[in-house]
Amino acid sequence: MAGPVGVQSVQVTGTVPGVGPSLEHDMRRAIATRPTAERRISRSYDFTSATSRLVGGKSRYAPGMETVDPDLGSRRDPAFIRANLDKLGFLVEHYHQTTVEGLDHVPEGPALAVGNHNGGIMSPDMFALMVAWWRHFGIDAPAYGLMHDLPFRIPVIGDALARCGAVHARPANAVSLLGRGHKVLVYPGGDLDAFRPASKRNEIVFGERRGFIRVALRARVPIVPIVSAGAHDGFHVLSDGREMVRRLGFKQHSRIEAFPVALCLPWGLSFGPAPYLPWPVRIRIRVLPPLAWPDLPPEAADDDALVAACRNEVLAAMQAALTALAAEGGHGRRTLFGD
Repeated sequence: MAGPVGVQSVQVTGTVPGVGPSLEHDMRRAIATRPTAERRISRSYDFTSATSRLVGGKSRYAPGMETVDPDLGSRRDPAFIRANLDKLGFLVEHYHQTTVEGLDHVPEGPALAVGNHNGGIMSPDMFALMVAWWRHFGIDAPAYGLMHDLPFRIPVIGDALARCGAVHARPANAVSLLGRGHKVLVYPGGDLDAFRPASKRNEIVFGERRGFIRVALRARVPIVPIVSAGAHDGFHVLSDGREMVRRLGFKQHSRIEAFPVALCLPWGLSFGPAPYLPWPVRIRIRVLPPLAWPDLPPEAADDDALVAACRNEVLAAMQAALTALAAEGGHGRRTLFGD
């Protein structure tokens, strides 16, 4: 593993990068008005009681999201990863062509890696990052990824992903793994980002999602932003279908917020989050320097203004990096028989 690296920190003095004056003022005031003892960092922060705080009579999270899986992380299987690494590597390095830079930015100790999601349900850049991560840090270094409940229900695939380190995407699971000193990967945009229209391929689309910030603040860990370009060209999303999902109420029953209409192989035209054969693409992944807020106590996760300020900083850094990747080029569709 690479040695310790510096973490970009938001302090209560100076200017908070990427944050407007009003939010910066709220951040300063919230910290300054807390008693000294209350401002101390506490790794024993009670996640359950904090997330159960009532807002308008309702819990902040959906039922079950505050519960840690009893077998959390136990299905990760280094032997399985080792046996399949070269096969997965061939897919992302030869069928696709992937360049990953900046892994030396990942700090020692627990950290929450936050990426933009591309390529729909096939997500070739996610697998490319996994391969690069295992080769850089070693397969035996515990690292986990938060995943929607749906893929776990798919025979064979769900089990394989769990053996690679996938766990249910619940805040409590993330905080627990980080508390054990592990690295955790999350794609906060989820289906909104993975199925964004092709016209928005160079945009970070997280919607209003802020749970990843709350997790990082509660666990007192840095966020490592990761941006990727090129994988979204493996298919062509015409529409994300968000309006239809809203009208039909899909989110209430399935946590689905997008129902894409896309051009892809081999279907031609597909509807919904369907598997497909990605067109071969060049993928560029860039790991950015970590961000942290050491002066904020874990309780800051319950302060909407502070959470918004931190979220804005992360999104600003990621969007700037993705815009830079888009301008630099070197990614996107390849021909079927060569470059």
